[in-house]
Amino acid sequence: MISLEPYQQRSGTNYAERTATWRNLLETYYSVMFHLAHFMQVKYQGSLDIFKDSNYLDCIKTGQGTPNLKEIYLGINNLTGVFPAFISNASRLTVLDLSNNILSGSIPDSLGNLEFLEVLQIGLNKLIYQNPSSQLTFLTSLTRCRNLRELVIAPNPLNGILPVSIGNFSSSLQIFSAPRCKLRGIIPEEIGNLTNVLTISLFANDLTGFIPKTVKGLQKLQRILIQSNMISGTIPDEICHLQNIGDMSFKGKQNFRSVAIVFGESY
Repeated sequence: MISLEPYQQRSGTNYAERTATWRNLLETYYSVMFHLAHFMQVKYQGSLDIFKDSNYLDCIKTGQGTPNLKEIYLGINNLTGVFPAFISNASRLTVLDLSNNILSGSIPDSLGNLEFLEVLQIGLNKLIYQNPSSQLTFLTSLTRCRNLRELVIAPNPLNGILPVSIGNFSSSLQIFSAPRCKLRGIIPEEIGNLTNVLTISLFANDLTGFIPKTVKGLQKLQRILIQSNMISGTIPDEICHLQNIGDMSFKGKQNFRSVAIVFGESY
């Protein structure tokens, strides 16, 4: 791993000088690191708009010099601009963390080309989704990532619809987190195909319809959070019979019948 930690301000050193110092350092750093024969991971914590300057990530853009790059941690920075679709050129990535930045634009379908991807964290940005059908097709593309364990896309103002293809994620998926994403439409029945998922978080969206009875297929589910939506109807008894469930929240805008949940029973 190669790691850069934030430059600490010293007395008498102004912001412009510190920024210039970091930019000079990073220009050299990024021009060299992607050509290292055994380079595995890049981690940066600071406050530079790296994606704004194309010189820093040219090697990923072209796909050259990145055969061993497996992990990118660029969360909690001030990265701006559109989501970098060229990231998918780093074909052996297992972890991609771009969370808590100021990235905008759409999430590219090309992420589905990262066949070794295990963790994707892109929440706390300003990503939207522009598709005539309103279907979040990038989720469909990610179903090709058969090793994906953790998918965190929230919060982002996506303003889209969960596709039925959500049920095509592999049995590797354990965490699906998409609260505060302005999701519309219904929860697809195919969600019940996620047999090994542990956490589903869809709260604070604009979801409608009912909780599908297919949730009975979520046999390993431990946590389900769907409060603050516009879902109506009753809480299906199938949820009450999930053996591993420990944390459930349905309160908010829903018009559910009054239910007391006890493992294996509903009243």
